[in-house]
Amino acid sequence: CMRKYIALFLALVCVLGLVGCSTDNSGALKTTEESTHTISADLDVIFTVDEHTTEQATCTIENMSEQEIVYDYSYGIEVKQNGKWYAIEHDEMMVQTVQLSLNPGEKETFVCNWKDGYGALPKGTYRIIKNASISEFEFVWLSAEFSVE
Repeated sequence: CMRKYIALFLALVCVLGLVGCSTDNSGALKTTEESTHTISADLDVIFTVDEHTTEQATCTIENMSEQEIVYDYSYGIEVKQNGKWYAIEHDEMMVQTVQLSLNPGEKETFVCNWKDGYGALPKGTYRIIKNASISEFEFVWLSAEFSVE
């Protein structure tokens, strides 16, 4: 069944993409390469950060499309520097990789707690990125921006 492959793909994304925030001795974030994630802006799926601290965020995914979307709780965090997005080095995090789905018109709120993986984020502009499936063969990236003051 194709759903098993989708679940396996999402689990792999979780393992590969979610390894917390480390800083150097000056307190600056250690970033890796510039982000290669192309965020799907024309998708009728709304991903938002409703509220946050330096160590976690309450997020909502709302499916405004006419088709089911499939996702899990895995995510990554990127930081905006000089107008570009960069992945942040982090420790491995344990995240539930249960396959979830949202039917058209449904929404779900959940907490992303990155304290153990990324630590407390310093002042800056960030985005949480998530992978979702909108069909058996089409995977998209969702993002929700937030700022730490």
